Amino acid sequence: PNDKRQTILQIGAPYTWLLRYHEDSLQIVEDAQVLATVSLSQELFTEPVHIAVLLTKENCSIKLNNTSILNTQLSIQNLGDTNDWLCIGSEFPNRAFMQGTLYSLRLYNKILTDQDITTNYLLEKERWAL
Repeated sequence: PNDKRQTILQIGAPYTWLLRYHEDSLQIVEDAQVLATVSLSQELFTEPVHIAVLLTKENCSIKLNNTSILNTQLSIQNLGDTNDWLCIGSEFPNRAFMQGTLYSLRLYNKILTDQDITTNYLLEKERWAL
């Protein structure tokens, strides 16, 4: 296994899709294929950050500390269902562990508005001193 791959969130096993941090970038991966990647100017997990990912079968947008860093079209066949594994901080089974602290995680079954994301960011910013 590649020690530089750190899975933040995985849905499905072995996996339907996942969000991972790899070599200074965030990646959306489906069935071992990288669908979207964005390079980061800062290393993750050295200090608290707020990551918001809006993912549909056709689009992905990522905000880091309430600043848009990715907005792209993609094609995900299956976002998962109630029978899928949900792995937080690692890939199934027990690999690609996230090397940092996850202070808060929120999953929604709806697309949040920009105002929703800003509100969540401001709450987390105050709570975790982002």
